[in-house]
Amino acid sequence: MPELPEVETIARGLAAHVLGEKVREVRTWHPRSTRRQSGGAETFMQLLSASRFTQVRRRGKFMWFELDRPGASEDLALVIHLGMSGQIYVSNAGEEDARLGRRPHEHVRLLLEGGSVVSFVDQRTFGHLQVVPTIADPWGGPIPIPRSLTHIAPDPLEEAFTPEAVAARWRASQAPIKAGLLNQGLVSGIGNIYADESLHRCGVHGARRGRNLRVWECLSLLETAQKVMRKAISEGGTSFDALYVDVSGEPGYFAHSLVAYGRGGEPCLGCGQQLQTTVVAGRSHVFCPVCQPRSKPRPVGHCPSLPALG
Repeated sequence: MPELPEVETIARGLAAHVLGEKVREVRTWHPRSTRRQSGGAETFMQLLSASRFTQVRRRGKFMWFELDRPGASEDLALVIHLGMSGQIYVSNAGEEDARLGRRPHEHVRLLLEGGSVVSFVDQRTFGHLQVVPTIADPWGGPIPIPRSLTHIAPDPLEEAFTPEAVAARWRASQAPIKAGLLNQGLVSGIGNIYADESLHRCGVHGARRGRNLRVWECLSLLETAQKVMRKAISEGGTSFDALYVDVSGEPGYFAHSLVAYGRGGEPCLGCGQQLQTTVVAGRSHVFCPVCQPRSKPRPVGHCPSLPALG
């Protein structure tokens, strides 16, 4: 599933291509892509037609367009969740019109007045799009958010994010800290890739319970997650196959910077010990048995030779 860096990369690509554009026509092919829309595909097309994209926003793994729709009684947003395999392509209308049919697994297409085409492609159909009203952010953020996202906590790169509050919630929990990292109601945007990367760089084993972590470990883990994801954004996200590409169809390159995820059985880049793989909270977890001791904090200054993030 695309995580925060991949969604941010796509959001930036959309901002560069379609802000200010008005939707001329909406086409939908697969009902699962609009399954969360109240009123179904027909309402989705009606609400989106003639709307103008005024801003692109993101929280965690969700992105949305703020919409300017003539005659609307409330502010609306087009919410996009990529699910496991969702992709968004921006292309030229001339190229699309020259192609018979549609892209493989293309389920929604937006034709814009300026000539661009936005295609939502989703092989596994776990992603979705919906048009919903926006409301004041219940988490205290300065920007209104879609009503359907009020249960999603701020992510580590947001102004509304408060590390101390997250640390306090973790330390009150019996759950493994990796489960806390993946809990989108506590901190959003982090999936298995960036959880393993952050835990390894902090020297924290994912199976340690939140209540057993020191405050400084929690805050260090969140700060490291911020740095890891900023680095991933600068490299266009993480691509392992063709299921994640940016709006131009280009892959991300952060896979070359991974120190833990997907490297089980390989040497730790910090100490040389073989990385191991276990299961924590139902998810695979790659860790170093030396650099990430399960029962106590890593010694300060240990494992200093991991590649730098900046």
